[in-house]
Amino acid sequence: MASLPAGRRDLATVTLRVAESAQSHRGGDSPAALAASIEAETILSRLSESEAHAWAIARPAVAGIRATAELWSGNVEGASTLMSSVAVQAPDTIRRGYQGTYFLGIWALAEALRGVAIPSSRARALEALDIARDAGRLHVHESQYAWLALTVAELSRGDVAAARAGLEGCREAGAAGLNANLVTASRLLGARVDLASGDLASARRTLADVGTRLARREGVSLMARVATDASVDLELAAGAPDRARAVLAAHDAAMPASRDLVAISRARVLLASASAEQAMACVAHLLDRHGAVASNAWMIVSQAEDHLRHDARAIEAFARALDEAEEQEFLLPFVQPQRWLTTALRRHSYVVGTHHDFMERALALTTGARGVPDVTDAVVAPSVLTERELAVIAYLPTMSSNTEIADQLSISVNTVKQHLKSAYRKLGVTTRRDAVRVAREKGLLPT
Repeated sequence: MASLPAGRRDLATVTLRVAESAQSHRGGDSPAALAASIEAETILSRLSESEAHAWAIARPAVAGIRATAELWSGNVEGASTLMSSVAVQAPDTIRRGYQGTYFLGIWALAEALRGVAIPSSRARALEALDIARDAGRLHVHESQYAWLALTVAELSRGDVAAARAGLEGCREAGAAGLNANLVTASRLLGARVDLASGDLASARRTLADVGTRLARREGVSLMARVATDASVDLELAAGAPDRARAVLAAHDAAMPASRDLVAISRARVLLASASAEQAMACVAHLLDRHGAVASNAWMIVSQAEDHLRHDARAIEAFARALDEAEEQEFLLPFVQPQRWLTTALRRHSYVVGTHHDFMERALALTTGARGVPDVTDAVVAPSVLTERELAVIAYLPTMSSNTEIADQLSISVNTVKQHLKSAYRKLGVTTRRDAVRVAREKGLLPT
């Protein structure tokens, strides 16, 4: 190739690198696919359209291969940016035929995994599958990414049945095993779906298989991180925080540079070990993010503040978590019933009263009920404590003064005293300490 003129040598090199990147992509060798696609793009960037007319048309395909390699290497935002650029530069190409299904699927998967555009990623995945359906190619290899994106989006939205259907579509589309990374990713998401369904035994078997697969490949830090998160959640759900800590230790030893990427899992383990303040410190840098990451981080803070008996702070943090979750339709945390979470949702409904529609869906998922449970169905009858009395009661464990409670609720101190007097009488107590104790026993405050 050295004897070729410079222009022809560049074209030959591009052809070779694209072939190499495509082959590495199919084999699941993300580092090799990334290196080859970057070199191809670099050469193409210095060639004019007249010099490389055919490759100018095919540039989106090169970008697609690079985007998948960036995705598996953990650069989810970079993959999303690449596909967004393709959509701007070649809007017709990205929404028709084979390429439309493929490109939109990659874009949707990157956005879904970022957790900051769950509704739009779901819509994009469905659009990709519509293109495939119209072409009679709904369950062929180019639709795998769209099916996987739909699985991530539906699971994030708390719809476990729809997530399972997405996984099945991905498996049918990849029946020939054309992409090794997608096979592993579908298995990993299968474990996530099992966890959301409460099938810990199946999740454990699947994660063991995923671990074996990941041990055979390099450059797939995204899946390694997701597998760590899933394994930590599995051990915590099984009541084994020591095993969860061991999972984190193994991750840190294998990928010391990515400790920060499992901060949410690390904080959950700290909470399980009654290290509330350390848990909050672990996620402090995530609180100014957006989407699912921020929602999870604020829920960690809320639970930690609850452990520390800082009820006002817990209420405020939980409201921030709901703000982010509602915007992204992020209902996954509410799928598995947790006593703390149910209490926090009920308290938010009593004291704050915002996010009404989202709260209905979250409570239905958390309690496993078809509809919203009667949140006043405790020992205290619905007519016993008014909403304002419940709001005042919620501040008692914080040791706030009556004046501070009045300021928080924007009412007068005398009104606070009246609500307390009425609530004490209804609860059958005479002191603040007893009011907190009885309210907790009746499910009106977290235990």
